[in-house]
Amino acid sequence: MTNFKIFIALFTSIIQYSASQMESIDITCSYGPSTWYGTTKFNECSVSNKLVVVKRNYKVKSVKIITEKVKAELTEVESLSIEYVVMYFLLQGFENHLQNITALRLGFCQLKEITKNDLKVFPKLKFLWIWENDLEVLEADLFLYNPDMIYINFYWNFLKSIDANIFNNLKSLDLVYMYKNTCINMDAKNKEELLKLVDVIKEKCMDKKKEDFVKKVGNFCGKNEIFTNYFLWIFVIFI
Repeated sequence: MTNFKIFIALFTSIIQYSASQMESIDITCSYGPSTWYGTTKFNECSVSNKLVVVKRNYKVKSVKIITEKVKAELTEVESLSIEYVVMYFLLQGFENHLQNITALRLGFCQLKEITKNDLKVFPKLKFLWIWENDLEVLEADLFLYNPDMIYINFYWNFLKSIDANIFNNLKSLDLVYMYKNTCINMDAKNKEELLKLVDVIKEKCMDKKKEDFVKKVGNFCGKNEIFTNYFLWIFVIFI
């Protein structure tokens, strides 16, 4: 029991040490109106820092707004723009300072990954523009916590793996841009075009090995009911 207590204490210390190693960054941004989606205007915070974020342990310590004409509060910021920096992963901790983000723009950042947990901190998000980055994969539940999405832009990345179910829960989705990617080069400006875009994703962007495996398991279980539950558990564990 003594050894176990020592192990727990050591493990806790390691976790606390890892948390303490988070790189804290004071963000400075210029503030002003920005036009999105034709006529939609937002109060935008455009990050001025020359960021270099190469790991996931970078966190926003503070956000300072610079404006010449009007006094602005962080609660008034609706749009966050980060462009022309080195940011492999989205900075953590924006939710502690900017709670009303409706639009997120990440351009020329060398962004390598975006996940549902990155977007979870922006529950009011409706407009997403991630263009000219290095994304290769979009997970199926990327927008799990952002059901009100209207506009999505992944223009000019390196996308080669996209799940066709990525847009399933987005009832208000109106525009999707996916030009200049590895597996897809098109956009969708209405519901009909969105269906065509999803068909292209199914044909060219889904993991064929995983898709074939799912089909084979489904066919096998359909013919061999006694093994159905067994294979379902294997699927849950390994997929």
